[in-house]
Amino acid sequence: MKKTLIASTSILALCLSLPVAAEGTDSGSPSSSSPAGGMQSSGATSGTTDGGSTSKAGTVTRQDRKFVEDAAIGGMAEVQFGQLATQRAQHQAVRDFGNTMVSDHTPVNQRLMTIAATLGITPPDKLDFMHRRTARKLGKAEGREFDEDYIKSQVKDHEKMIELMEDQIKEGQNPDLKQLATDVLPKLREHLQMAQSIERQLEQQPQQ
Repeated sequence: MKKTLIASTSILALCLSLPVAAEGTDSGSPSSSSPAGGMQSSGATSGTTDGGSTSKAGTVTRQDRKFVEDAAIGGMAEVQFGQLATQRAQHQAVRDFGNTMVSDHTPVNQRLMTIAATLGITPPDKLDFMHRRTARKLGKAEGREFDEDYIKSQVKDHEKMIELMEDQIKEGQNPDLKQLATDVLPKLREHLQMAQSIERQLEQQPQQ
């Protein structure tokens, strides 16, 4: 009888201890081995040494962000001004150059937007002050005046864009942006040579 009573008491004690053990394994705070907890901790403690920010695709430095913003504005201007040249230019070479700007810069702009999205960067959706001023000037010009103003602006803009790409290749950190700059740089140099050649042609033409 005593053995039966002892056995029953042991079983009862075991049953009473089970809920307590279950509560111990289901605490309110996440454990250190939780995947979600680990990701949040990593994101909170990560940082950069040059004032950059951290995105899903990695570190975005100030140089990378500036490159995206400046390249987006420059590429947008090339397409808009190129479209205007196809409509308003007097010289056939200028119209052809404008069409080339649209066809060459449109896919580059789209590629830049895709990379920017992965980095959590929202590029500008409108031109800056300097390009808006150029747009107003071109919008009022006609004939030879338009051709000369457009080509001169293209020489300056491509010189700036080439410098922008070279800086990104040297100082940028994001590999996708560096590769974009590397891929685009030869075409920009070609565009600059084309614009300079057309500029010389326009200078040699007599005033009418």
